Amino acid sequence: MHLAERGYFLIALTGLLAIIGIWSDDASLQWSWCWPALLLCLGLALEAWLAPRIRLHAELTFEQRLLLGRSTSAVFRLRNDYARAVTIQYARVLPAAMVGDQTVVKIRVPAGAVVSQRWLVRPARLGPGTFSPLPARLLGRLGFAWWSDRVALQTPFSVAPDALSGSRERLRGDARGEAALAAPGHGSELFQLRAYRPGDPFARIDWKASARARELISREMSADRNLAIVLVIDAGRMSRMAAGQLDRLGLAANIAARFAEQAVRIDDRVGLIAYSDRVLARCAPDRGRLAVRRIRDALERLVTDGAESQPTVAAQALAQTLRSRSLIVWLADFDDPANTAALHAAVAPLLRRHVVICAAVDSESMQALVTRPARNWRDPYIALAAGAELERIGRQAAALRGAGALVVRASEQDLESAVLRAYRERRRLRQI
Repeated sequence: MHLAERGYFLIALTGLLAIIGIWSDDASLQWSWCWPALLLCLGLALEAWLAPRIRLHAELTFEQRLLLGRSTSAVFRLRNDYARAVTIQYARVLPAAMVGDQTVVKIRVPAGAVVSQRWLVRPARLGPGTFSPLPARLLGRLGFAWWSDRVALQTPFSVAPDALSGSRERLRGDARGEAALAAPGHGSELFQLRAYRPGDPFARIDWKASARARELISREMSADRNLAIVLVIDAGRMSRMAAGQLDRLGLAANIAARFAEQAVRIDDRVGLIAYSDRVLARCAPDRGRLAVRRIRDALERLVTDGAESQPTVAAQALAQTLRSRSLIVWLADFDDPANTAALHAAVAPLLRRHVVICAAVDSESMQALVTRPARNWRDPYIALAAGAELERIGRQAAALRGAGALVVRASEQDLESAVLRAYRERRRLRQI
């Protein structure tokens, strides 16, 4: 309970009349302070009796599906079933998975009416969640005090990774150029049978067709340019670290979801592996919208695991999943020193057969610590520590490059574009 303006006015009036009664010679004024004090006490007692009878019903609806990192508008409705108008103050308390307006709002809800207000929120973490009851207080019937209450708001929600419609970077060019092409000696699908030509490999000769035609017949295969791609996400303890407006798991999930949407447009097969000290999610490479739906559903259920990441777990899952040469896009974390040797040991065996792109956030805040002017005695030591950390990350990236991996480092805003450029370049050069 907190006094309102009228309550403070009666307290001030009580004190003023008490002072007047003490200093006045008029005996009738000595006890005049009792009347406002009695009025305040009786009013508070009446309000305390009436306050529990007031019940407000709240509802929160979102105008569109919640996508990670994308602001959306919600409609907050309050319904008053009480026989009189109610004035309420409530705090817009958001769950940990969201950020946005968290101010205290005061509104008046007429009797039997519904009042709606817009609430701008931005999801910051993946997965399901719910709103907790909002702390509130009701103005008493006589306006003497605010009475503490809670507005029940059990609104479940689920945050999905962002969709391609909001992506800044898209594949350019004509996707028809990525279709299968007839080329002898390559691919796995039969394009046509034709007469043998000098220089054709003997393995391409169709002996049954040759026996029927009484001449050598060669099989001409179509060049299969459809790639198998696996997106690997580190969902261990360090993935909770901030990366711009999201955490690193959220940033990786958005990149993976949009990357999958773009890759299936040119008929590439896309899969997913998320790991910490075990495999948390796995989707085998597949084509089309079904593959994208499976990946998005897996990402929507993905949350940061408290265990330390073990890249060798993901490497073993990749070895079991991939049967032919494929592209692996590993959204890694270079900031964890414990992962330095483990990531290299996990990636090196994969490079014998596959193409690996290791993508990581290049922290701008770390760069800023190195170049920040010194203002006190700690700043030079902080700059030296940040410089040593950047050197360690650089050595790790160089070791991965030396093993044959393509290392992509960029800021949170540019990482998705950098990964897509590397993917397009490898595809254009037919290095996969």
